[in-house]
Amino acid sequence: VAYYGPSLVQTVMGALPTWVMAGLNTVGKALPAIGIAMLIKYMARKELIPFFALGFVVNAFSESPDLMYTALLGIILGLVYVSIKPTFESV
Repeated sequence: VAYYGPSLVQTVMGALPTWVMAGLNTVGKALPAIGIAMLIKYMARKELIPFFALGFVVNAFSESPDLMYTALLGIILGLVYVSIKPTFESV
């Protein structure tokens, strides 16, 4: 696609039947919900829920539409959490 440019993409999309485009549109709308569900399934551990909530709040109230700052904040907080988390040896 990058080699042939947008004219090829427009030609291919124009050749697709409407039912294929409707299906792709539906799948495209469902992908964010699937991604959030996967994230919540992973984050369902009690000790990780505060990080999820903090990330949501920071992103919801920040003026920047860019998620890079929220991701960097999450990485920093995750590294701090891992470095100060007490380790327990099993006896």
